[in-house]
Amino acid sequence: MNKLKLKMSSGRNAAPEKLDPSIVAVREKVLALLADEPMATAMATISDLLSETKDSEMRMGLLSARIKILRRRTEASRRNETPDKMDSIDNIPEPSTRRDLPENLRIDLDALKPVKTDPVFLKILQDCDVNGLHLPKGFEVEVQPKEAESLIASNLAEPMEAKEAEAGEAT
Repeated sequence: MNKLKLKMSSGRNAAPEKLDPSIVAVREKVLALLADEPMATAMATISDLLSETKDSEMRMGLLSARIKILRRRTEASRRNETPDKMDSIDNIPEPSTRRDLPENLRIDLDALKPVKTDPVFLKILQDCDVNGLHLPKGFEVEVQPKEAESLIASNLAEPMEAKEAEAGEAT
């Protein structure tokens, strides 16, 4: 069961994903790092990473990667591409308290985390609708830098001074 072709069948429609983009990014990085590894090794690596991390976003990404691998294994089984089970039984490793991963499977958890950006505080200059949300004139809002750039470029908002933003949070 270690030598599966881990590919999804093209005829099957995958369920729509409703995961946060940062979780999907972690999942895709993990799957890319483990793409050339046998399934059992990939699952052991993910289990080891799950035992090490406490960050919920990272754990969700790792669990999502585990689910993706299991789905691929199920698809391979449906295509009758699973190896002979007797060969797998003969190669069962001896149990140990804690297995050390080979050096090529060590994954830096910090490298998997998405880059955090500091929010930008803006003051709305005129009534507008942003992402389906109505913002009245004079409203103070906290947005991501990418959204702030578009609002400032369209003259709908102006950046607030740091002192004004801190005073607004204190009230």
